Amino acid sequence: MATRFFDRDGNELHTPKPAPDTPILLQVGGSFDEVRVTLSFCSTSLDRSEVSAITALCPTKAWNAHERHLHGNGRGGITREVDFGKWYYIVDLNSNDPNELIEHLFAAASKDLAGWRSLAQRNDGRVTIGGHLDNWNRELDLSPIVLKMLADRGLALTIDVYFDGEESGDTEPAQQVGAANPPPRPQRTAEGSCGNPPEAAPGSSSTSPIRGSEDL
Repeated sequence: MATRFFDRDGNELHTPKPAPDTPILLQVGGSFDEVRVTLSFCSTSLDRSEVSAITALCPTKAWNAHERHLHGNGRGGITREVDFGKWYYIVDLNSNDPNELIEHLFAAASKDLAGWRSLAQRNDGRVTIGGHLDNWNRELDLSPIVLKMLADRGLALTIDVYFDGEESGDTEPAQQVGAANPPPRPQRTAEGSCGNPPEAAPGSSSTSPIRGSEDL
């Protein structure tokens, strides 16, 4: 969409266009730089088999309360038991459009809306949108269709935002667009209780928050 400027007398102002090779130091506005969508259910009485049966989805990871399971991604071989059960499913689709990701999620799932509502009410059902920002002033838009999908299933919506750029006040810009070597994303695990921060395994250091909850 073209923008035109005029002075107080109505005369159009013509500003010179930058040279084609002018470097872009900062980009403002636009959508999240990276998006991850996760469907989850969590409660002390959760039955992971019931969740899978009603949703018709195979979880990324799930456990019942007091059921021993691998901690984090399992690479360290540490197991744990907790007093709550959790079931979660990460949408596997190469897209940064939250609407497309959520529509893809429900297209693959069951259409038993009454079952979804009962499940969500008993087990804190929610969809989490994990958004990563390389710069400030990003936006997230959800369509009426997607909002209705969530409401029809009784699911809460959580928007989890992480800023991966430089802190304000630094001498360098937050991140140059198209930089050859952008800083690596922080990694995290998130195995705390329902809605609480992650707990570090004994003998390990705590990790910074990460996208989506892959390592629940």
